[in-house]
Amino acid sequence: MDRGTQLRERLLGFRPTDALWGWLGPILFAVIGGGLRFWSLDRPHQLVFDETYYVKQGVSMLDHGVEMRWNGDGEEVDPLFTQGTTAVFNTTDGDMVVHPPVGKWIIAFGEWVFGSTSSFGWRFSVALLGTLSILMVGRIARRLFGSNWLGAIAAFLMAFEGHHFVHSRTGLLDIILMFFAIAAFGALLIDRDWSRARLADKAAGLPTSFATGPMMWWRPWRLVAALSLGLACGTKWSGLYFFAAFGLMTVFWDIGARRAAGARHW
Repeated sequence: MDRGTQLRERLLGFRPTDALWGWLGPILFAVIGGGLRFWSLDRPHQLVFDETYYVKQGVSMLDHGVEMRWNGDGEEVDPLFTQGTTAVFNTTDGDMVVHPPVGKWIIAFGEWVFGSTSSFGWRFSVALLGTLSILMVGRIARRLFGSNWLGAIAAFLMAFEGHHFVHSRTGLLDIILMFFAIAAFGALLIDRDWSRARLADKAAGLPTSFATGPMMWWRPWRLVAALSLGLACGTKWSGLYFFAAFGLMTVFWDIGARRAAGARHW
């Protein structure tokens, strides 16, 4: 066995090759989970919990481009809003907002497609991202554990997890933040395998022990992860925690890979 093959096995481990089965399980449970999440999504036709903020702010984004202050408090405005009166905003005073605008624009997309008075539209974007996240978790688990079965089980657990189910049917920001965080992790996981395969090929032409190893400047999946993390931070400030944790994680992955390939210095 040549050194390049040995390095690939050391750095990448076992990888399932039957791509069809690796997709079927996660897709199946994403379809089932999506059906559960979209079923009667418009019920109840009233603002639930913090939907009172984000659903109305999404409408304000569409109508005014920014979050405008309401004409009255929630107990006065919410009944009017749910009955079809969306002109509940003060057109001269901006609202004091807590979170950045990305998630509210995503909620606004569903309101733009299905109408600002549609409770289905209020929750459409969140339900869609919640459904897609089931597929993503299944695929991430398959890559992480090298098992089609574990990928399917992860998607199954996500499809029927109660907390995820409830949040996917509510026009809140949490599922949107979770979606971008999962997307960032998945991109970094792909980058880990992608870069290790190239590291193995490049290190095969070097001595068995070398100083720091070959440079690899082009890491497109890291750019995808950076974009996803930026969107996470643009949804909720707590996305910064993922930025810090994943940034350290990918550096430590690189350190471990280079040491395993024969680099003497981190």
